Amino acid sequence: MFIWKKLQQRINGALNQPALDALLAHADPSRPLPERVAWAEDLVTWVRRRTPQKSLRLLIQILDRQPELQLRVAQTFRSLVRDTDALDLFADTGLPGRVAFSHEALSRLTARILPSPPNTRDLGDIFDRLFSEAQDGDWLEAVDESLAADIVRLFHHGKSPEESGWNSLRSDLEDAMVQLAGRIRVTGSQREVRGRLTKRLFRELPFQRLAPSVEVLFDRARAGVLVAQLTAELNHVRSAADACDLAADEITAQLAVSGVNVSLVYHLERIRAQVRRLDLLLEVWSSPQLDNRRVLAVLSDLVRQNHEHRSFTAFLRQNLHLLTRSLVERSAETGEHYIARSRSEYFAMLGSALGGGAITSLTTMGKLLLAKLPLADFFKGLAFGVNYACSFVTIQQAGCTLATKHPASTATALARRMAELRDVQRRELLVDEIVCLVRSQTAAIAGNLLAVIPATLILHWLWTMATGHAALNEAKAHSIVDSISVFSGAWPFAVFTGVLLWLSSMVAAWADNWFAVHELRASLSQNRRIQNWIGPSRSARMALWFERNISALGGNISLGFMLGMIPEIAGFFGLPIDVRHVTLSTGQFTAALSVLGVGGIGWTIWLASVVGILGIGALNLIVSFSLAMFVAIRARNVRPVERGLLYQAMIQRICHQPLSFILPPRRAAT
Repeated sequence: MFIWKKLQQRINGALNQPALDALLAHADPSRPLPERVAWAEDLVTWVRRRTPQKSLRLLIQILDRQPELQLRVAQTFRSLVRDTDALDLFADTGLPGRVAFSHEALSRLTARILPSPPNTRDLGDIFDRLFSEAQDGDWLEAVDESLAADIVRLFHHGKSPEESGWNSLRSDLEDAMVQLAGRIRVTGSQREVRGRLTKRLFRELPFQRLAPSVEVLFDRARAGVLVAQLTAELNHVRSAADACDLAADEITAQLAVSGVNVSLVYHLERIRAQVRRLDLLLEVWSSPQLDNRRVLAVLSDLVRQNHEHRSFTAFLRQNLHLLTRSLVERSAETGEHYIARSRSEYFAMLGSALGGGAITSLTTMGKLLLAKLPLADFFKGLAFGVNYACSFVTIQQAGCTLATKHPASTATALARRMAELRDVQRRELLVDEIVCLVRSQTAAIAGNLLAVIPATLILHWLWTMATGHAALNEAKAHSIVDSISVFSGAWPFAVFTGVLLWLSSMVAAWADNWFAVHELRASLSQNRRIQNWIGPSRSARMALWFERNISALGGNISLGFMLGMIPEIAGFFGLPIDVRHVTLSTGQFTAALSVLGVGGIGWTIWLASVVGILGIGALNLIVSFSLAMFVAIRARNVRPVERGLLYQAMIQRICHQPLSFILPPRRAAT
């Protein structure tokens, strides 16, 4: 819808835009304000349609040859400034202005759909209408010094004594700085903001000292002191603004420990944006002779900030960037434990994967038996989810490993090492870590499959001996074999399962963050009811256990219920969605073979099923790892050039040492 709207605007502008002479002929400072704004909007659109610098030079040349027309155009421009208020332009345009994340998001979505009011006297709204294109900031900044001087000269051309009060921009700029300082003080006074700072008196917080510094500066200026003699006051304001920035950085540094709150992240972004705007306005106000090029540079900066902060996608990216980064950092703490770097760690991973495969055989048999119960689809999916969740939690608590579950966590552990990738040595070290990760997951898949096949055969034999019949009939067995074959839709479902594996890692990180934000360890260990019930020492141990395991519990339980319930819910809506996990699929395939035998399905179908299982494992691993790496790279702002260097180094390693991705090294990695 937004793309169509933009295309429609461009087509209408190209078809309906009047010629320049007709535009200039309509310049009239006595016309109503909405008509003058529409005239200025048409003029800027005409400039934008061609090469803007050439269009501006042509405009200046035409006006220089027609003094009467030049005077009328200059008077019209001055009347726009005279009849409008620039306070919101300086203090609000391009800045997050709502009190909450949801309000700001709704405001931006609404602004993209609804047209702006035509009768506004706010210069900020008029500014939005004049510079409505994202590239306007670029061509404004590219204007050279002579052309900038001509534009400024046009604004002042033919001023008469009656127009002496037309320019109130300086007083509006002062009011904007006072307003910004006040807003920073209010935001910094929020409990969730000041509560994260090192303990100090409320009145000594940097957010409280900024507004009085700005007031003192303007009091001295109104008393007649020249700006050149206000060096001490200016430095005091700048020092207070820098202290606010440092305080925001201090809070940010503690988020990895204390947890992330979306509202807090939004407050920090707001403070930083307002401090940057205050610095920009202070530079303009304190410069005795601001050159014309700098004036246009400030204007272009306002245009860019305005478009950046009007964009809904940019808003989500900016305000969720810190949240995403903290989540992946928390996920990285867990991921470090699943990277085997030495032979001993490799074989330890293989051993833990054998245990995970053995437990998964119980999960497989549990699902086959639950599928025979006469339950409604929803409750059957709920039973499958409970079965999976209990199994995954058991694997985690037993210290075992489930294949493909950990790449989403380990990818974030690698992403935080993506610093200074231009350095060859650092880049090679990161490639070594990726090789270790792939090799670890290869060991995990191998261990799971080596254990789940014999364990499932044994369990199915025991069930048959105990009950006198198999856990599944031949029709169900053929259905399982067909669903895993390379010729079925197993691989797209494996891709979807990789997405679920990644989502479970995000849930795990969110659970860990939620536990930290609400300070639940202290709450659980010091709660009087819990202490009276189980004793102070047990309550402390319980709180510590939850702190260490809440991430794993959140990830395992969420993954279990997603694998169990999503196919049943999708089936209710008629959506062809299913899941394929390599270890679970191998267990079910083994159970089906124990009923049918290889001869019952034929070697061709058996081979197609084996290839299908290998593809399922590869897709589970690649998709979950890629999604986690993509999010982690974005969260850490790794630049495209550095990503390209990393990809090139990875290709070189694959070509020169392909076996290193599968077999462990003879010596431990340094």
